[in-house]
Amino acid sequence: MTHYFFHLDGPDGRSDDLLGCEFESVEAAYLEASRAALEISNEMLARREDPYGLRFEICDETLGPVLDIPFRELLKSPSRPWLQFKDLRDQLAKSVARSQQVREELADGFEEARAALISIRQTIGQPMG
Repeated sequence: MTHYFFHLDGPDGRSDDLLGCEFESVEAAYLEASRAALEISNEMLARREDPYGLRFEICDETLGPVLDIPFRELLKSPSRPWLQFKDLRDQLAKSVARSQQVREELADGFEEARAALISIRQTIGQPMG
């Protein structure tokens, strides 16, 4: 499970999600953000407010942006709905590539730390001359 944060950004400023939620996949996070965006939009429209300038920036546990979901995109009626899925696939592919890169960087960092620890242990174990 990955921890995701849903930051709400709009013309009046940004509201950071300090708690976040855990989801099994970025797709599940996208679906939840879309549901929340539609709910917020409905409430705003009922108050005769314009939700079109809002967007969710979804960040993962490294606080790096994973997805950007403009409310405008969710609220418009696409004449070619298959394009939305292509955009989602592209964003998901970028997210997977970024996750793999972070995983590799972490593995390299752990290996460097392990080598440094071995070196320190060997130095401590040797008698001072």
